[in-house]
Amino acid sequence: MATDTTHLVPVQSARGFAHLPTIRGTSGEHVRAYESSAADSPHIWLSISSPANRNKPDEDLIEAVAHLPVDEARKVAEQILQLCDNHYQGYLR
Repeated sequence: MATDTTHLVPVQSARGFAHLPTIRGTSGEHVRAYESSAADSPHIWLSISSPANRNKPDEDLIEAVAHLPVDEARKVAEQILQLCDNHYQGYLR
């Protein structure tokens, strides 16, 4: 069975930076990861928008962004994989 990898196919911004497709959460959230134009070293933007009122997911959103050096972005990725691979509900079992 083929694995869907469309979430890994970047779209180039008008300035030439890779933006990966939005990942949707179960309560109206949107998570995006994209390259930064930081000139001093490679950085990644991580953006999360979420309904201000989770009982009304189609109304106003609030957004937070993190501007992470690549080494720190890798740590976040590793943390997510650690939680997925060792989830108490047995994701891999």
